[in-house]
Amino acid sequence: MRGRMVVLGFETRMDIVIKEWDPPHSFALSMVVRPFRPGVARYALETVGDGTKLTRSSEVALRGPLNVVWPVFRPLLKRGMRNASRNLKRFIEAKPRSV
Repeated sequence: MRGRMVVLGFETRMDIVIKEWDPPHSFALSMVVRPFRPGVARYALETVGDGTKLTRSSEVALRGPLNVVWPVFRPLLKRGMRNASRNLKRFIEAKPRSV
């Protein structure tokens, strides 16, 4: 899958490949996104009561000299992932719109 995202105000392209697929329990993606080194994102789905718990973990690192800004960039990345999770939850739980 190929896409685009904004990193620190700059648009960048990303390539994502599904590496593991174990429905309905888990899946993993490999990602190539500049300015990061190639990374992996893992997702686990667990039934909890009447719902589903999604657990996400990522292995990412910046390239070369950009590692200097990692202590500043990491919290921003974590906040962005939390926001993305909230948006995904809101989208999944939204009532369908009438056409």
